[in-house]
Amino acid sequence: MRKALLILVPATVYGQSLKRNLDGLRAVPQFLDSHPFNPLSERQLKEAQSAPRDGFGVVHDNIIHNEKEHKLFCLLNARSKEAVEKHHKKPGIKCDWIHEVKTTK
Repeated sequence: MRKALLILVPATVYGQSLKRNLDGLRAVPQFLDSHPFNPLSERQLKEAQSAPRDGFGVVHDNIIHNEKEHKLFCLLNARSKEAVEKHHKKPGIKCDWIHEVKTTK
């Protein structure tokens, strides 16, 4: 009889987040987007940063903002650009642009 071994991996390894999809085999693409800071608050941004993957398969890797200039930039792990659009559309946010990116991290 074969036994299965379950290995739990922390969300971060040496400060780098794991970028894996649900089957754990392929890297999930990253997307960078920009949109107005409003109607979001600093508290909502912090909540979004620590939120689990949503129903569209999107999770925040980082959120960069400048409240004075009313700009927000999201670095997201998502299956597709369309998933990023749906993720933002749900709270009524329209992105100025969305680009698939790679990081050196």
